[in-house]
Amino acid sequence: MPDQNRIGKGFDLLTPIYDACVYLIFKNTFNDLQHEALSSIGSVENCLIIGGGSGQILRSAIDLNIARQYHYCELSEKMIAKTKNRLSPEENQLVHFCADYNSINQSFDLIVLPFVLDCYPTRVVSEMLSKLKKLSNQKGQVLIIDFNEEEISGFKPNSIQRLFLKLLYFFFKVVAGIEATFLPPIYTLCNKADLTLVRTWSRKKGWIRASLWTQD
Repeated sequence: MPDQNRIGKGFDLLTPIYDACVYLIFKNTFNDLQHEALSSIGSVENCLIIGGGSGQILRSAIDLNIARQYHYCELSEKMIAKTKNRLSPEENQLVHFCADYNSINQSFDLIVLPFVLDCYPTRVVSEMLSKLKKLSNQKGQVLIIDFNEEEISGFKPNSIQRLFLKLLYFFFKVVAGIEATFLPPIYTLCNKADLTLVRTWSRKKGWIRASLWTQD
């Protein structure tokens, strides 16, 4: 397992510039995709968000009234602090903040993974999906939002997209010490974990995707 503390400290360093960098490169692509996917999911009792960064996705979830209660797991203390600042005191009462989802001892109706699986190598993603199935209610849903390089629905990544991800992996390996060196095949791994695809949303012709899954 990669050094979680090292990753958290790395993202601490990025917190002041993270949102500005994402907007500079992708404009509102990420936020629009996350909002569209969340708005298509009905309200649930409780929601687990893992690796939510600076809290844009939690802000959207609360605005859309996705759940009554939230668990927000983020390795970076400074990202959590920035997330809390996005919320009112009353909204903060709806959220339990923690660093490690492995410490949670309850099940959820909805688990959201926004650009987190891409930080881990294939074997770790497989382990994570198995653990998350145990944290999901029998009819619980898993929403994954991430980059994609698999040839799905006619999509095939071009050379610029592949080069961008290689540079991104090099950057995050240096700054945050992530172990992954390439994008894991998320769709393939979800199928191997016996998850059933319900619906997808995409941007950049399929390079960036949101996918909703349930347990078989």
